[in-house]
Amino acid sequence: MSKYNHFLMTDRAVNEGHLSNTGSAFGPMRFGVMPAPGDITALWGQDFHCTYDTCLTAHKRELGGYARLFRELYDEMVESGKEILFFIHGYKHSFDQLKKTVGVLERNYVSKPGSNIGHIVAFSWATSPKTQDYDLDLEAANTAGKDFCAFLLELKAFLEQAFDNEEDARAFADKLNLVTISMGCRVLEKAVECFFSQSDHEPFQAFNEVILAAPDLDFTVFDGEMMPRIAELARRTHCHFNTVDFILYVSQWKNRKLRLGRSGPPRKDIHPSIIFVDTTKVVPFASFEFELSFEMNYPVTHNYFLRQQTVIEDANYIFRHEEAHVIPGRELSSDQMYKLLK
Repeated sequence: MSKYNHFLMTDRAVNEGHLSNTGSAFGPMRFGVMPAPGDITALWGQDFHCTYDTCLTAHKRELGGYARLFRELYDEMVESGKEILFFIHGYKHSFDQLKKTVGVLERNYVSKPGSNIGHIVAFSWATSPKTQDYDLDLEAANTAGKDFCAFLLELKAFLEQAFDNEEDARAFADKLNLVTISMGCRVLEKAVECFFSQSDHEPFQAFNEVILAAPDLDFTVFDGEMMPRIAELARRTHCHFNTVDFILYVSQWKNRKLRLGRSGPPRKDIHPSIIFVDTTKVVPFASFEFELSFEMNYPVTHNYFLRQQTVIEDANYIFRHEEAHVIPGRELSSDQMYKLLK
């Protein structure tokens, strides 16, 4: 691991002093430093008496909940000069699994020379470790979306209250980035739906870059206002997809709807800040092999954000905020659509 600190947000319940690895086990939001041992004493809980107007100057030991998290992130960014990557995992991803995944994110997106990312905030939501619990995980994703909506509301309040001026608040938010993988994209979808269902919340740019990696979302996410609202959450949104993604083929069969992470954009009139990247050429169906390690449950055709070097390089350019048309290894296919090349 690098010298930089990484953090945890979780709504998993605590069982016998450890975070639950079972599904549908939601508790109050807790926070901690990663890689955490899973012990409750390593986490801090919500403190509803905290206010954001003094959290950047108060002693950290006086803070709890989101105020402590935001203060930790602020201090880390000032010290390291690096940016933050929020990460939402997908289906069948236990807390023990997540600790290993943070190590992979560290290796691919923090330790790389020239990386902008210095700190990871992993959101561990209550997925089940069982393959047959897909439907339970779908419901869990809906619940987790409400919890991530609460995070967005708190972040908005922090940006409005903690800084002396809008420029300083924007400078903080511009160092926040988000990646959601597979069913984790459903968590984000439900969070955005919840956030904008509240009439007093106008469009809110919470992140600089957002990547939807192999999104297990219905193709119909482009119908109505949902995809534009997801896009409004960030300065720029990339959607990486793979037309031979076997996991999303199964999801497509189960949900009886095309999956965004397998089919790509449904039409040309997409939101101007959304960019699609087709990974099929660099992660073909022939790459349907399993690593004999922690990721053996998922083929590269689905889990390329963590495992395929061309995709990892592309994402690192995104996190360095390079213009889409100058990122190496891409071929322009159509407006707002690129193909990765070998």
